[in-house]
Amino acid sequence: MRKITKPSFDVREVYSACISKVANVNLKNQLINIQHIFVASELKFETAIQNNTLYTLPKNDNVGGILTKEIKKIYTYRMVDKEQAGRPYYNAILLSAPHGKCPLCSQRIATTLDHHLAKSEYPEFVVTPINLLPCCSDCNKIKDTLSPTSNSEETFHPYFDDITGVWLSASIIQTQPITITYDTVNMTNQQSLLDRRIAYHFKMLELGKLYAVHAGESLSNILDLS
Repeated sequence: MRKITKPSFDVREVYSACISKVANVNLKNQLINIQHIFVASELKFETAIQNNTLYTLPKNDNVGGILTKEIKKIYTYRMVDKEQAGRPYYNAILLSAPHGKCPLCSQRIATTLDHHLAKSEYPEFVVTPINLLPCCSDCNKIKDTLSPTSNSEETFHPYFDDITGVWLSASIIQTQPITITYDTVNMTNQQSLLDRRIAYHFKMLELGKLYAVHAGESLSNILDLS
């Protein structure tokens, strides 16, 4: 898990680019008319995550009367599509991954973007930059439509969470071959909210198994060279 700098652009800029090539005049006017909702929602998102109240944001099935299935197309067809005006923003976020690695697991290559709050549940954040994270396909699939239900049941957010310190422990088990297991430890004397969130993230994304597999592979390579 790694902290990264949040995008320098905001949802107004991204949304405007995404809808700039909409050919259907009626649809484009509808999308222009709801732009203010996305702008206001971005501020709500940032305020909530800084106050550890992201779980209180309501789920929606529409934005300004436009159903979620249509709103999702703004992302899928107008930001992900390589020929669309929103694609440079997609690329910028993807390339922000440290050394190309997924900041949610720090092991696999980031190949896609993850919606911290799922676009199917929170369509007003579908192209909000601070809701879009560079991610590997495995972490993305595991998270799926996962939504926080409390302030401690929320996965790590690399733009806002800083976990500088010791939060991971390793245990060596004298088996044949040697096995290494991983778990989280509290960074403070008392279990803080961040400690609980780290533990939740670690368990939810099955990072213990991932780290154990990579450690076993590294040990095997070392033994092969000895």
